[in-house]
Amino acid sequence: MTASRLHAPRLEAVGKHTSTPFSWSQKVRDQVADVEAKKSRAALIRKDAELVQQATANLQLQSKDHTNQALVKKIEATRALHVQSLDALFSTESEIANLESSLEDVVAVHAAKHAPSASTDASLAARERRPQEEATRDEARRLLLAQKEVLRTSQAWMVEAKQAHEAELAHLKDLRSELESDVGDKTASLRIDLDCLNLDPAIDAGGAGAGPDGPVLGAMPTTPAPPKFVPSSPNTVGVRATTSPRAKFGASTRAVGVSPRDALLRPAQWSRITSDVCQRAAQHVATGQRLRQKSARLMQTAAEAEEQSHAQVLGVLEMNLNSVAQANATLEQAHAAACDEVASLAKRASQIKQTWEDQQGPLAVIQGRMSLRDERPNLELVEDAVQAALRDEWGQVTRGQTALMDELEKVNREMDKLIKSRDTMAEEMEYKKRHFACEEEAYQIQREWLTFSIAPPGSNGETFPGHGEGDGAGVGMRTDMGQ
Repeated sequence: MTASRLHAPRLEAVGKHTSTPFSWSQKVRDQVADVEAKKSRAALIRKDAELVQQATANLQLQSKDHTNQALVKKIEATRALHVQSLDALFSTESEIANLESSLEDVVAVHAAKHAPSASTDASLAARERRPQEEATRDEARRLLLAQKEVLRTSQAWMVEAKQAHEAELAHLKDLRSELESDVGDKTASLRIDLDCLNLDPAIDAGGAGAGPDGPVLGAMPTTPAPPKFVPSSPNTVGVRATTSPRAKFGASTRAVGVSPRDALLRPAQWSRITSDVCQRAAQHVATGQRLRQKSARLMQTAAEAEEQSHAQVLGVLEMNLNSVAQANATLEQAHAAACDEVASLAKRASQIKQTWEDQQGPLAVIQGRMSLRDERPNLELVEDAVQAALRDEWGQVTRGQTALMDELEKVNREMDKLIKSRDTMAEEMEYKKRHFACEEEAYQIQREWLTFSIAPPGSNGETFPGHGEGDGAGVGMRTDMGQ
């Protein structure tokens, strides 16, 4: 049947019976032919639709397989970075704990320097109270000043070590926050990617990326499988991803007018962020280890220097005590001998006076006799033997008295010298006793220097002074500690 025949114009009905038997049958035949033509066209269209449907299904399967493979690779890459971040986080946490413990040791060591420093100042002050006659710039003063300098240097070291510890702890704590955030992000990313795999019922996400020790994500907490995703409209897929804050304000750019796709991180940037923070954490962990080691060496060096200096101070103070005690004992012996000699001379002077007084009687007799004989008559005034004897006796007695007075004067002069020496030695012994008391006080303070409780003048109780203390005595404590 031709198209012209199928679409031929029909005769308009004229009157009530216008069709003929032929036209009536032709009409039926035309309707049947139209239906058959439509059926043929529908069969062709159905076949074409089946071909398109099959091709679309194959493409969808291939695309889904590609997406699943990309998800598995991303899960493996995320897991590797997750493990790297966790290891870096554990190392950082461990180093923070070690540095905090080391900082406590530094603070304790610095605080322990206050008592020795105060005892050194107290010992110097005690020795300054020595009598002026005994005050000398001796070896003990030099060693005490040297010990004070050693302690000041040790305190300066501890101040710088504390500052270096605090600075490094601040860096490590900042890195810990970054690592915790990165680990949290990686954990959430792993869960999301697993949920993405779970959207395909044909995929076992629990075994994705399994290695020789079992599923890669076996340690990850399991989450219920989300309901199967059914697009509500042709534009549903990808809408949330392209309008997310990460897409709008990604780390790669914040420029106005940049497309969301360009604002997303590149895979190299994504992995480099974790690698960079892990690398910085490793560097600061190594710096913290060097800092702890150097601080330990400084504390050991300071302790050895302090012990050596303190031993020298104790030795010279003990030697001074023995020297002052020996000098005082020698003075006491000399003082006792002088006292005995003064007593002996005083006794001798008393004896001389007594002898002189004893000779006054015979001298009076001689004078009486000579006076009486002077009363003889003129012719009887003869220079006889009696007169000569009286003159000799008089001369002998007076000469003896003169000699006694001379000896008494000598004894008195010598006794005065001895008394002066005795008094001088008594005064010197008093100086020595005061000197000994000051040296003994300084020695006892040094013997208890680690537990000395008197705070130094001007102390405000602060554990760590400012930078003013220890200026010029530090070792240049750096946070890189030997780099």
